[in-house]
Amino acid sequence: DVLDAVRYHSTLRPGAGLLEKIVFLADKIAYDPRSPHGGEYLPALQAAGSLNEAALVYLDFVLDNGWRYGWLLHPRVAATYRDMIARQDR
Repeated sequence: DVLDAVRYHSTLRPGAGLLEKIVFLADKIAYDPRSPHGGEYLPALQAAGSLNEAALVYLDFVLDNGWRYGWLLHPRVAATYRDMIARQDR
């Protein structure tokens, strides 16, 4: 579990476990203040009602805004987003 949390801390992955989500979100909360986005997603993360909702907030932010910052989108980001949305409907 710990190795997976470290391995996927920047992208998360479909079917991620609790520890993976915690480490993923901790990584996003502890962003580099020199980043061009300035943590603009942090208020939405704080307002999230669950780890899943918070993870979706960040993934949605990356999918909607990554192009503005010149980020290359890792395929796992979109796959994880789709997986989490699908799991919400169950």
